[in-house]
Amino acid sequence: MINIITSSKQHHSVKSKGTILESLEQGSVIHKSQCRAGICGYCKCKLKSGSVAYVTEPLGFMSSGEILPCISIANGNIEIES
Repeated sequence: MINIITSSKQHHSVKSKGTILESLEQGSVIHKSQCRAGICGYCKCKLKSGSVAYVTEPLGFMSSGEILPCISIANGNIEIES
């Protein structure tokens, strides 16, 4: 399960299927994205709890505690902040 807290402090929960970005979209949660390949870093968000695995090596810039949902898969339940 992916729990997301939006910038407007709304809470959503979606089932984890495919990448985190795909899961959010399938759950009707709009999340910013562009390249969908881990290159631009536009989709980055804060990982509040849990862990992720990357499908491909991320090339986009991220700070500590951030993930690229376009190329990451949840390892169990996670919470992210967008």
